[in-house]
Amino acid sequence: MYKAIIFDLDGTLLNTIKDIKYSLNHTMEVFKFDKLSTKQVKRNLGNGSKRLVKDSLPLNTSLSSQYEVYNYYFNHYKSSSNVNTKPYKGIINLLISLKKSGYKLAITSNKMNDAVHRLNIDMFEGLFDFAIGEMKNVPVKPHPKMVNIALEKLGVKASEAIFVGDSEVDIKTANNAKIDVCAVSWGFRSKQELKLLNPFFLINKPKELLKILNDK
Repeated sequence: MYKAIIFDLDGTLLNTIKDIKYSLNHTMEVFKFDKLSTKQVKRNLGNGSKRLVKDSLPLNTSLSSQYEVYNYYFNHYKSSSNVNTKPYKGIINLLISLKKSGYKLAITSNKMNDAVHRLNIDMFEGLFDFAIGEMKNVPVKPHPKMVNIALEKLGVKASEAIFVGDSEVDIKTANNAKIDVCAVSWGFRSKQELKLLNPFFLINKPKELLKILNDK
């Protein structure tokens, strides 16, 4: 029986694509690089902001230039991360139901830690027991460290929790942490892409998670 649910943030709980795309393309414009389409930005998401910037730049971009572009993007997005960002339809009702049912809830995200905590406070108002993002000395997903920290903070075993995410990074993270995984099709990867990765569960609407938990 599950006692805790650990969620990815971008593409799972929050639709952040407009704010990320705006900051990224603003940065690209400042540094005279080509802008990216929504599809391209979604494809480059999932491995943290440094990897997002690297994958959005031409292959021959020097490390020093990558660093400069990343710092600009980091500061711009820091002040613009909550302009058009909002929870996906049904997410808040799902979280309220889970909380009322006594589940412990956590966020583990490859988004910068400061942004994770700001969005957690602004969007979820205390519904989560713990949240962690990209930070020094904690490797980003798919390394299992973030999930292991969340499990420890929530006081549960891996067998007592399920990880919910929208990408191949999240599925790999769950597998690395030896925790069950539920993929969601409303985020930054298509249902067809996710099916190929054989997640333990795959849902199309937030409320479907409740049935999985009730059947467990």
